[in-house]
Amino acid sequence: MDTLRIDTALERAAASGADDPLAPIFAAGGGVLRTTHEAELVRLTRQYADFAGTTRNALNLLSGLRSGSAITLYGEEGELSFTPPTTPMGWSRVQRILNLARAGLTSMGIRTPQPAQIAAALMGGTLAIGSALVRFPGVLRLHSARIEWSRIAHAFALAAPAAGALQHQ
Repeated sequence: MDTLRIDTALERAAASGADDPLAPIFAAGGGVLRTTHEAELVRLTRQYADFAGTTRNALNLLSGLRSGSAITLYGEEGELSFTPPTTPMGWSRVQRILNLARAGLTSMGIRTPQPAQIAAALMGGTLAIGSALVRFPGVLRLHSARIEWSRIAHAFALAAPAAGALQHQ
């Protein structure tokens, strides 16, 4: 009987080599994800790669948020680093934070954010959107102040109409 071999995305990533930021994770386990932590990191990295701009940026975001350590994002304008004002957190909280940041940016018409826009959504700050300056509340800043998730989402919703109005002019 012949054996059917299915080339999965995880196996392709494991074989892709040094250019893949996920390669060290696969290499450590001989091409196999050894822990649920590794599996979740790979899954979420792929989920947020488009939002972060690259797999490397997604991996840096996830690792930094999970561990509460410095995050470096790379873009056309160079690199940008920031340190979350939060303590280490679980995967579900990391996902919630990134989902709120992504939804907030999307609500303002930013579908493929640059590193500075991601940092502003997470840490707070003012960015030019169209011809106006929009103040981002900062998901991480609000979360570290123990603001409820619904109020964090609402803070982005309050800023969105001004940005949305700019797009229709």
